[in-house]
This record gives sequence, C-alpha cells and structure tokens, in this order.
Amino acid sequence: MSNRPSLNGTNDLTTDEDASVVEDKTTPAWRQFELDVVTTIANLDPAAEVVHDENVKGHYSGTMRQLDAVARKSLAGAPVEVVIECKQYKRKLGIGKIDEFVGKLIDIGCAHGILYATSGVTEPARLRAHGSINPRITLRDMSDLHLYADPSQMPVDVLERILDDHAVDFSDLVEEAVLGNCQAENCWYGDVHLGSVDGILVGQCDSCGQLHVKCGCCDELSEMDWSSGVCFVCGAEYHVISYQGDLDGMEQISHGPDCNGEHPAIDTAS
Repeated sequence: MSNRPSLNGTNDLTTDEDASVVEDKTTPAWRQFELDVVTTIANLDPAAEVVHDENVKGHYSGTMRQLDAVARKSLAGAPVEVVIECKQYKRKLGIGKIDEFVGKLIDIGCAHGILYATSGVTEPARLRAHGSINPRITLRDMSDLHLYADPSQMPVDVLERILDDHAVDFSDLVEEAVLGNCQAENCWYGDVHLGSVDGILVGQCDSCGQLHVKCGCCDELSEMDWSSGVCFVCGAEYHVISYQGDLDGMEQISHGPDCNGEHPAIDTAS
C-alpha cells in the first residue's frame, strides 16, 4: 500500500502496519495507557466487568481478533458489550482506521465501540465514526495530551486525571444500548437515527417519531419540535428553516455559553 499523502495533505493509511505508531505495543508505556483507560471506565461503573487485552474469534473471518479492552454488563437480563480500542499514533487517525474498527466490531458481533486516539482523528474519520449506526462508535480525542507532557514519560496519576476528563460513562452506554437513545419522556425503546441537514445532525426516533438534534456545541442529543429546539445541556438553539414533507433546512441560531462557535459543521457534500 502506498504511503503517499492524500489530497487533503494527510496520510489516510488503512492498516496497522505503518510507521505512524509511537512505540511498540509491548512496551510498558503503551500498555500502561491501555490499563489506565480500562481503570477509568471501570471506576465509572463498578458493576461492569472490564477486561484488558482479550482475544475473540470473529464470526465471519474465523480469525482471533485482539481487543484492547472489553466492558460487559447485564441490564434487565440483557447482556451488553462494548469494545475499547486505544490508538497511540504520531499522526491523526484517518478514515481507514475507523473502517477497520467498524469491521472488527461487525466481525465479533459487537454493537458499540469506544476509540481513544492520542493524536486525534482527521475530519473524514470523525464524520465516518459519527455516521456509523450499527455498530455505533464513540470517539475520544486525546490530542491534548501533548499539552501536558510526553505520555510515555507522564506519571500515572497525571495520566489518570487526564483520562477522567475524557471518560466515557459505561453505564450510560448500557442504558442507551438496551433502552434506546430517544429523549422523549414516554418513549423507552426508540432509537434516533441521525443524518446531516445543513451541517447539523438531526433525526427521528424509529419508535415514536420525535425529532431530535445532536448539539454541535456539547454533543448531547435533545428532542425538538418541527420548528425549533434548545439543547437541554448547554442551551444552544436550533431552528427548522424548511420542512416540506422531509426536513430539508436547518440552522443553529445560538451557541452554548462555553462554546466559541468555531466547531466544524458536518460536511454534507458527497
């Protein structure tokens, strides 16, 4: 495979066999990063079983797949599983890495994955992850690690504090996986399938039909009516500017108080 730069100036490599890896995965620093991610997630939900470095046979490939970590829990008798990957690379992860992760999750039959990236992800990779519905992908951009120190030389307690800032509450993921993510008060099992309209992620619940918007300022999902809506977390305001049978016009008319308004819109170009 060629390592030549893509048209946007980044290398969108699609395999793990490239020179962008910070260090060999057998080194103590790398494994410590994985272990600290595992510890952080386990501490958020003591009822969950979080296992580090597990191998699972793929349903389709018939090959053993290495998983950095797996979190498991049962809710109302239903088992829920989330796979966690920790990517420590010199460059941002490209869209190919997201495709790899999605493919691995499909192969092992897992419906949700969390991807930690120490150098962040490219914009196409971020859009690919946000657009993945089954399996769902939760991204954790750790690119601000360089603001603190070299992660391989960082004291464990400092790294743990940083990971807490990027933590994913596994109990919330379990609830969403079993009960659905619809925010409507009397809808318990509906799922909202998001798509981009004028750079804003919106969608309807597949059970009750309620319209939702995923806030660009704080990334939270909120219900809205067919004319306007307000993010229940940060207060950002959204407005439907065109609705003719299908929602075909949206705008964000205000941002949350802690948002500088510079977050990128979702690219709708194909």
